[in-house]
Amino acid sequence: FDQDGIPDQVSTFFDIYSFSNVLALSGVDGQTIWKYSNDLQGVFEPYRPGNSNYDLTNDGIPDLISAIGFSPTKGEIACINGSSGLPEWVVDWNDVVDLAKEKYGEQIYSAYDTPIWVSPSTEFPNSLEVFVTITNYDPFSSMDEVRKILRLSGDSGEILGFVDFPRNLMPWSNELTRHLQF
Repeated sequence: FDQDGIPDQVSTFFDIYSFSNVLALSGVDGQTIWKYSNDLQGVFEPYRPGNSNYDLTNDGIPDLISAIGFSPTKGEIACINGSSGLPEWVVDWNDVVDLAKEKYGEQIYSAYDTPIWVSPSTEFPNSLEVFVTITNYDPFSSMDEVRKILRLSGDSGEILGFVDFPRNLMPWSNELTRHLQF
């Protein structure tokens, strides 16, 4: 993130006021390069750091896609600028939940811990897409778990839709991208 040629690290935590934070830390000395925080007070879990292999802002520095605080009412998916730590775009979790209810009649409760990944778009030339595995998993419910893959525009965070998650794969499978069909 600091362009010194030494790989940097991403760390996540929530503070005493329960604001979630993402830190970019120098690979040389561990000093903070930047910090991103949200205003989702009362979410008692840290961000899930996601993919930072792509430069979504075209500034030569990889950007970070991260997700936080998923419940039926709170959360976000953010594209964090790798050079500044400022959000490029943010998707409100309520928008995802509402669209899933509208399309499928299903309540989506959370994003899976992993994966969040970025890949070249198969539909839009010279564009990247962000994929987030989401689920209706509720430990207090007897309903069958349903997983979907949320598709977002890498440029704007616009929700492009959902893809059914192949039932025979686990969320961390490296075979997942071979099974995606749009």
